[in-house]
Amino acid sequence: MGDAKKFNNCVIVFDQNDFGTYFTGQIVSGKVIITLEKTKKLKGIKLQVCGFAACQWREKYGQKIAVAKIDGKDKHVYFGREDYIASTTFLVGSEFGNNFTMEEGTYTYTFSCPIPSHCPSSFEGTYGHIRYLVRVTFIRPGAADRVHNVGFTVLMPLDLNKDSKLLEAPATNDAMENVCFFLAKPVHLTVYLQQTGYVPGQFILISADVDNKSTADCKKINYNAELTRHLQLRDTCFAYRLRENMPCQESVRPCTATDT
Repeated sequence: MGDAKKFNNCVIVFDQNDFGTYFTGQIVSGKVIITLEKTKKLKGIKLQVCGFAACQWREKYGQKIAVAKIDGKDKHVYFGREDYIASTTFLVGSEFGNNFTMEEGTYTYTFSCPIPSHCPSSFEGTYGHIRYLVRVTFIRPGAADRVHNVGFTVLMPLDLNKDSKLLEAPATNDAMENVCFFLAKPVHLTVYLQQTGYVPGQFILISADVDNKSTADCKKINYNAELTRHLQLRDTCFAYRLRENMPCQESVRPCTATDT
């Protein structure tokens, strides 16, 4: 059996999947094991398989800020949600049915749900996320519902060979920097990429040619790999967009004056 998440009297287990990770097009399946130490009065036990994207932020003085970082006095709140999976099954009873008594003991229920091929990969960010989860809800008469959630990860395979051939084309960029306010010759830098499209886990090979004709030594050369995330929220008239940058930095050997 896969990894189990325990919540007092409820355990949700994924079938033959220790990490709860699935590709789009696969079927998420498992068991719900309920153990009652005493008799319970219920209206129903509901199982949901959910997949959704949500983004939310607040705007303060023209700046976009994560909701958790500012107080509740700000009025400009933007929120958007899109659902990808919304499967609901009642294991026992129903939401509007008659009350019933569930005797003490252990009960096991199975579940399965296909993951649509269009579902995007799981994602967690400052301003939004894409999450998939299995939720079991105990509907109790005269009391608040008791909810148990277990998340799972969805990955959408990405094959750049099926996309535009332009992504396979190499890229080149040139830059020139003057030293000492144009009193010396410039430093010329040319950067090469083997291609312009990559998938997660793939190495980005960077080549650079430096022509330092100035009289100053360059102690080191840094490069940044930057990931830009776009969260877009649409209503009837407007579109709001955020960028979240995640830079990483490495350095290469120094470049002395007159080096090429």
